[in-house]
Amino acid sequence: ALGAGILIHNTGTPVCSFNTVIGCRVYYNYMVGVSQNGHSDGIIRDNIIYENGAEGLTVDILSHNNYIYNNTLDKNNTDNRGVGGIGIDDANGNRVDNNTVSNTFHKSGITFQNNIGGCDGTIVSNNHLINNAQYGIMERYTLFANTNTSFQNNTFDGNVLGETFILY
Repeated sequence: ALGAGILIHNTGTPVCSFNTVIGCRVYYNYMVGVSQNGHSDGIIRDNIIYENGAEGLTVDILSHNNYIYNNTLDKNNTDNRGVGGIGIDDANGNRVDNNTVSNTFHKSGITFQNNIGGCDGTIVSNNHLINNAQYGIMERYTLFANTNTSFQNNTFDGNVLGETFILY
């Protein structure tokens, strides 16, 4: 497909919330596998997301209080269009838990990019970050800072540049 695999985007009112993506296979998309923008209180779980041109999954721009867990993301960012396997920007109160992010091309497994806004209260826990081209997790303050971010019990193996990188 020339776009994204699954888009959960709020294009105005009413608010886009309480959507679920469960048990899907999302692959070979030109851009993002699963993209959230302005989506709150959703659940993305038990998906297999692989070989997409940009991120496997994004939590972007006013996407708050989502629960992303038990997903397998492999070989995403094939065309170097995204910021990592999972990209997070301007999103608060999200939980990213028990995902496997592996073999991300060109970038890190999980990346906080923060071009649009900072993130507050994100919990990144129990994830397996394996053989990604840069770091397992990269928290990068390009324009905005993260606050109250928690990294707990993540495992790292074979990430080219190391486990975690925080750039202020």
